Amino acid sequence: MFGSVLQSSLLKLPLATENRRIEERTPSKANEPHGAGGKSAPLRPAREVTTHDLAVVDSTRFFGSFLSSEARWGRRQSVWTAALACVQSFSLKTPQAADAETEEEDPWAGSYVKPALTVGEYLQEIQLNRKEAIDSMLNDVDMGRSQDLYRLSGNLLVAPFDDVRQSIFYLPWALVKEDGEAGLVAQKHYLVFMERLRQLDRTVLDAARYQAEEKDVIAAIRALDQSIDDFVCDIPQKYMT
Repeated sequence: MFGSVLQSSLLKLPLATENRRIEERTPSKANEPHGAGGKSAPLRPAREVTTHDLAVVDSTRFFGSFLSSEARWGRRQSVWTAALACVQSFSLKTPQAADAETEEEDPWAGSYVKPALTVGEYLQEIQLNRKEAIDSMLNDVDMGRSQDLYRLSGNLLVAPFDDVRQSIFYLPWALVKEDGEAGLVAQKHYLVFMERLRQLDRTVLDAARYQAEEKDVIAAIRALDQSIDDFVCDIPQKYMT
C-alpha cells in the first residue's frame, strides 16, 4: 500500500511543476490590461514592433524636453524679454548718455590733441617768448653768413621760438571747448601762421645757398611776426591777462 501511494505522488510531481511554470509565465488578472467591454487585451500587439517604432519613441522622448507648447513658449519669451530689459537698464547706456558723461569727465576724450594749459597760459607763453625769438632771427640775418642762416633755420625747431609755435598750435584746441566760434577763428590763424613759417624756412635755405637775398629773409620774418599778431588779436579779450 505504501508503494502505491509513493508511486502516485511521483506521477503527480511533474504535472505540478509544469503547472507552476505556466502560472509564472501568465500575468495575474489584477495586472492584465483591459480592452473594450472589460475583456483582456491580447498579450501580443496587432503587428510586430519594428526598429522604426523604437526610433520614433526615442525621438519623441528626446525632443519632447525641448519642444514645449505654445503657452509655455510664450511664458518663456516673456521672462527672457523682462530679464533682458532689466539688464539693459542697469548695464547699457544710450550713446548720447555715454557721450554726456565722457564730456563731463574729460572734455578731450577721443581727441588726439589734449591741451595741458589754459587759453590764458598759452597766451602768456606767446607773449613771453615772441620778442626774443623774432629778435634772434633778425640778428642771424644781419650777420649775413651762411652758417648763421643755417642756424636760423635750426632755431625754428627749438626754444624760444618752438614755445611760441607750440602755444599757437594748442591754443585753438583749448579755446574751442569754451568758445567754439573763437576757436575756429584761431585755428584759421594757426594755418596762416604755419604757411608763413614754411615760407620763412624755404627763404632762409635759399639765402644760405645764395639763391635769395637778405631782404627776402627779413620780409619773411616780418610776415611771420604779423601772422602772430593777427592770431593774438582775435583771441577774446576776457582771456587776456
